Amino acid sequence: MRVCGVEIKGSDAIVVVIDGTKDDFEIIDTGVQKIKLGDSNESEDVKIFNEKFHLFVRNNNINKIGIKKRNTKGRFAGGAASFKIEGIIQLSKDSIVELIAPVSISSTIKKLPPPSANQLFEYQKGSYETAYVFLAAL
Repeated sequence: MRVCGVEIKGSDAIVVVIDGTKDDFEIIDTGVQKIKLGDSNESEDVKIFNEKFHLFVRNNNINKIGIKKRNTKGRFAGGAASFKIEGIIQLSKDSIVELIAPVSISSTIKKLPPPSANQLFEYQKGSYETAYVFLAAL
């Protein structure tokens, strides 16, 4: 099973793709670490992001996408651009998309820590953990 973990920060969809099972998987080097939404108020930029993200999904044969859920209210609430990104990803016709709560991610990581992923950048840690938890739940 090929899974893509997504963490949305600002106007970036940070991605990590893993393939296999929770007990035996590999991190796939797609050459893409993040996909950026330009000006979220410009229709053309939103369309470009949509095309880029869904082309990435198709080109990498991704079966499922797990998105790390963001707060909708309060001090740490996600911005408008991040919710546009989330909506675009949820419209995927090529993959099943699910939102995963941060508390679910941290509790699973505590019980079942993933192997170290030294080849990833530090900013990809949340996406990696999201992909791992999503794969572990299958």
